[in-house]
Amino acid sequence: MAAWTAHRSIVPRRRPSPLIVPRGGAVSGAILGLFVLVATAVAVVVVVIAPSAGLSDVDLLVFGVSPAVLYAAFRMPVGALLGLAFVGGPLINYLLIPGNVGIPWQSGVPVAAAEGVLLVRMLAAGQRPSLRVSEALFLAAIGLALLIGVVSLADPRVVLSECVETTNLAVLAALLRGRGITRGELGTLILAANLALLPFTLAYLAQSFGLRAVDFVHAQTPTVVIVNVWVLMGRHGSRWTRLILLVTTMTFVVALVSASQRGNFFVAVAGSGVVLAAHSTESVRGAARSVALLLMVSSLGWLLLPLASELAPDSIARLSEGTSARTFTLRVTEAEDALSEATATPWGLGLGAVIDARSAYDPSDEEVRVVSVAGTFIHDSYAWYAAKTGFFGLVTMLMMVATALLAGLRMMREPERAGEGQLAVVLLTTSCIGAIGGPALHGFYYTTWAAVGLALATPAHARARSHARG
Repeated sequence: MAAWTAHRSIVPRRRPSPLIVPRGGAVSGAILGLFVLVATAVAVVVVVIAPSAGLSDVDLLVFGVSPAVLYAAFRMPVGALLGLAFVGGPLINYLLIPGNVGIPWQSGVPVAAAEGVLLVRMLAAGQRPSLRVSEALFLAAIGLALLIGVVSLADPRVVLSECVETTNLAVLAALLRGRGITRGELGTLILAANLALLPFTLAYLAQSFGLRAVDFVHAQTPTVVIVNVWVLMGRHGSRWTRLILLVTTMTFVVALVSASQRGNFFVAVAGSGVVLAAHSTESVRGAARSVALLLMVSSLGWLLLPLASELAPDSIARLSEGTSARTFTLRVTEAEDALSEATATPWGLGLGAVIDARSAYDPSDEEVRVVSVAGTFIHDSYAWYAAKTGFFGLVTMLMMVATALLAGLRMMREPERAGEGQLAVVLLTTSCIGAIGGPALHGFYYTTWAAVGLALATPAHARARSHARG
């Protein structure tokens, strides 16, 4: 494994634009001041019209602090900006609407703002987003589904939400690829995500240990655990960084088990297995370390299982249900009905379409009968794309992910880029696993990590080198 050494960028930098920044490649004080001035003006206007617009106190707080937050966003390291944005949305969701009963619009602000700041910083450095052909085809498929949804008079809010959720997968990947991600920024991203998620996790463990908790914040935990395992196994970062990630990883795993997060726990285990498998391909020593770690964790889990069963009996019972769980049955029937709709309408029902799917139990039925419920959301990403965007959308999504996954596997054979290749393969494989019965490839809180995998596996400079060889 190549040493974890920060370098300036994995893409060549273009000449900075004199209209945005005179020199130095950083956002100039004049442009930054203009952005903050505009944000301040918007905040003042919003406060003035708040009584007639029906804005809540939380909305006013968001707009009130936006100038200061915007200024900090332009000044903070890119890795920290992305890490806080990835976890910030679910945290805001938890503060406004605990549970998974709804996603307020404010939850999309962190990622949207981070992408806007990233774009301006890229333009200041003379860089441009880099979109691959497969991603362009994917966006075209989403555009077609958007048109069908509009013509079908679907709910505009749902249409807009689904459009943003899906297109952001390719948009964020294009931004990250065009700018390039340094190894140091990857480390900062992972560390920032851990530190942002840790206070919520500790609060849950202190107040509700052993009680089932379904929340979007918990959905971030498996991915964070997986990237932490990648850092620890590859010895990336300093010893202090690895020590912090080791502590947070243990805390997050305990929280997943305690909160009865069955699906997320299985994704974390499967993704960590992918990390160990990738690490085993490096050398005999890497394989030995993977086997030793697997045996150690398995033995520790077996020893702690009686204690866990005593402290959180309901949680352990739920985790042991596996495929016999009622939720698993609902996910299967829901996906089956969505795929039936896709077969009947191969071009797709369009964004915002309402689908009748067997996704709930009839509480009045003594035999616990599964009933159909009309809704716009399907948990399984593959079934969602097939039903909403048609087989064109499903195929383009699979092609976008598969080509990046193959590129990541090729990167793993290059010593100088093996680390990035491993992380890309891990993130993309985990997303594909989480998309089975889950929204890992079409949910707004999940696609951010998949976009990082797409950008890492297909850096812009790799295409430039292949053209140079040709």
